[in-house]
Amino acid sequence: MADLEGMTLDRYELRRVIGKGGMAEVYEGYDPRFERKVAIKIFIRNDEEMLNRFIREARVMAALRHPHLIPIYDAGKTTLNGALRHYIVMPLMQGGTLRTRLRKGPLSPMEVRQYLRSIASALDYMHQQGIIHRDIKASNVLLDEQGHCYLADFGIARRATDATQLTSTGFVLGTADYIAPELFDDGRKADALSDLYSLAVLLFEMVTGRLPFESENQLVLVTMHMSKEPPSPRTYVPDLPPQTEQVILKGLEKKPEHRYPSAQALVEAFEQSLQPRPAMVAASGIQEINGQRLVLPAPPPVASSAVQPMHVGAPLRATSSHRRLYILLASFLSVLLILGLLIAVVLTSMQQSPTTGTQSPPPTTGRPPTDADKLKEITSGKPAFSDKLNDSDTEWQWDHNNNCTFKHDGYHVTTGRELVNLSFKGCMENAYQFHDATIMVDMTIAQGEKGGIFVRAQKDGFGNFAGYLFLVDVQGAYQLLYSENFSMKSQVLSKGSITQDFKQGGKNTLQIIAEQNKLSLYVNDIFLETIQHDALSEGTIALYARSDQVGVDADVIYRNLRVYTERGR
Repeated sequence: MADLEGMTLDRYELRRVIGKGGMAEVYEGYDPRFERKVAIKIFIRNDEEMLNRFIREARVMAALRHPHLIPIYDAGKTTLNGALRHYIVMPLMQGGTLRTRLRKGPLSPMEVRQYLRSIASALDYMHQQGIIHRDIKASNVLLDEQGHCYLADFGIARRATDATQLTSTGFVLGTADYIAPELFDDGRKADALSDLYSLAVLLFEMVTGRLPFESENQLVLVTMHMSKEPPSPRTYVPDLPPQTEQVILKGLEKKPEHRYPSAQALVEAFEQSLQPRPAMVAASGIQEINGQRLVLPAPPPVASSAVQPMHVGAPLRATSSHRRLYILLASFLSVLLILGLLIAVVLTSMQQSPTTGTQSPPPTTGRPPTDADKLKEITSGKPAFSDKLNDSDTEWQWDHNNNCTFKHDGYHVTTGRELVNLSFKGCMENAYQFHDATIMVDMTIAQGEKGGIFVRAQKDGFGNFAGYLFLVDVQGAYQLLYSENFSMKSQVLSKGSITQDFKQGGKNTLQIIAEQNKLSLYVNDIFLETIQHDALSEGTIALYARSDQVGVDADVIYRNLRVYTERGR
């Protein structure tokens, strides 16, 4: 169908073929109505069953809405070049596929975490809607220019309640490289656990740069999935922690009930396995009593089996007896020392126990702890994550484009006035997701009216932000906003004025404690208020700039981002 290049399908200009599959071709196109590039998937087969599958794909895409599922712009049918053409219009993903990225080699741990989180959240969402994807693989994960990934291709997706999930000829649908072994059992339908097996295959591939089973013969490949144990990932990545290998292999268990119960459970186990573990200490050398750790003396050295030098004429029996006596005496003294330490700790614990009737009351400060005390306590130690925001070459993955730029004085978030009367810009960090966290950043509004920080932020394929936005203007007024799409509308959860220590035109430190369903707002260590809201529990960070004056661009400078939380989220 390359002969359609240069033609117009309804209002869409077909520019060039960018992908080919078993039942459709994908074109880079142009939508003149919205002045944007698009991807147009056009059905090419003369097969009624496959056409029904193509139509079902469009309906599934339209029914699902998630930041990491490829969305649908349009779908329809029209006559072109003498034939009826069915088509689906989607965003054009300029970053290609994950399959293309993996041809360059395995991903870094940071990239694996990012992609696995995104794919897993999309997959769990689909399962919650009762949809089974059935074709999880690297070529069905699309990447945008910023490196965000999106699960695509719902051509063989079905509802979990469908009576049959075979083709009319009885074949199991899916890709042999990723297909779950139980699908070849009689009467077994694809379900969430078979999708999770495919996700574990993809995880193996992202970590090692190769598939667990490979063969040119599809029947041999299927047999390997059914009966052969997967190879050790550490064979290909020797530095991979053993506990991470075990997570991957559990995801590839032959029996579905032995796998992780959800994609999120796999993500959590994988991320936990990457945490640095404390150095192992000999069991005899460390004890913990009432929460206190004691390092105990090492046992006396065992006498060497080598022949020991002796004084001439000294009887062998007497020398051996003396050696045993010394060992027994050293052991006895060690036991006494250990008992003394244990007794001291127990007595100290009893004195400090809240159930002891004779204890002295705890010292008081004269006032109950305040919200300012809470922020001070949380931030008294070293942050788990920090970024000076003056250099793009760090472990952080900030948006880096014309509106999100690193300079010597900080990270500049800017926006122009070309298209709309009110203009804002968000620049997102793409490496980390946070649940509960305390986040603080220095902000200077160099130009424009407002700056702020998104927390628990998400961004869809169109660049639309969702999450919570702590917004502060040049006069010291603040708001906490929530939205599923800030480009459309937002909900004001709270607003007020900063009455103490706000520096107009200068540097102010925005601080927010996100703890379960509570968001506590601070500026320059001054507590403002706490708001409860249950919509979002996880997301990343983004920085904000806005200009409300016609002809005036915004330029907000951010420095010294600090995040206090458990490492690894």
